[in-house]
Amino acid sequence: MQEAIRKQYDTKIMAKEQEISEIRTLVESLKARFEDKYGNGDSAPPDSTTADQRGTDFNPPTPSPYMNRNRRPSSAQIRDQNHLQEVLAKLESREEELGKLKRQLFEQEVQILVDRRELLNRDEEKQQLYAQLENLRLSNKSWLDDDDDDDDDDDDDDDDDDDDDDDDDDDGEGLLAVDDECYPSTTKGCLNKLFAWRISKDVQKLRHAVKDDDDEDDDDEDDDDDDDDDDDDGEGLLAVDDE
Repeated sequence: MQEAIRKQYDTKIMAKEQEISEIRTLVESLKARFEDKYGNGDSAPPDSTTADQRGTDFNPPTPSPYMNRNRRPSSAQIRDQNHLQEVLAKLESREEELGKLKRQLFEQEVQILVDRRELLNRDEEKQQLYAQLENLRLSNKSWLDDDDDDDDDDDDDDDDDDDDDDDDDDDGEGLLAVDDECYPSTTKGCLNKLFAWRISKDVQKLRHAVKDDDDEDDDDEDDDDDDDDDDDDGEGLLAVDDE
């Protein structure tokens, strides 16, 4: 893009310089012609001092410079002067336009450099953001992998704890078994183990309670059977006595 803008301005500047060169050539030509036509007194109209005085034996006097300076200009001279002034004004205008084009070209180049620097900064910032995102992605992936490994270990430990709890009735020993496997690096697994242990102990308590209730019911039925047997024995004794 910078090359295209530079080429465009170079074309305009070259055209303007060519036009200015032509105008300057025209100005020099007009000035030379004006000097040749009006610069000396040969082309001035004759007056009393320059009139041919025939019959005299002496040379005519030379016209004074003051009279030449104050001589009224002719219409042709005025027209040529006006044309020369117009060409000079045009030359000045074209030179101003040329200077303006050069300033615009300089400003465009400066702006292009600023934009390019900003683009480079944005690219660097983008690369840094991409690097940070990649680091976050890798760290998140490793954290998820570690979490999955911990969950697998927790499941295996929960199965082992359930088997141990079925064989072990001592609450203190079960708690110590859980505490021995709790490390600071596996806090989540420790909590899961503790919850599993509590649930298994509650299930054990319920089983023991149900078993105790069944035993009590069996004892009550045995007591009722013993009472019935005693009543039958008493009735038989009374029958024997009557006889």
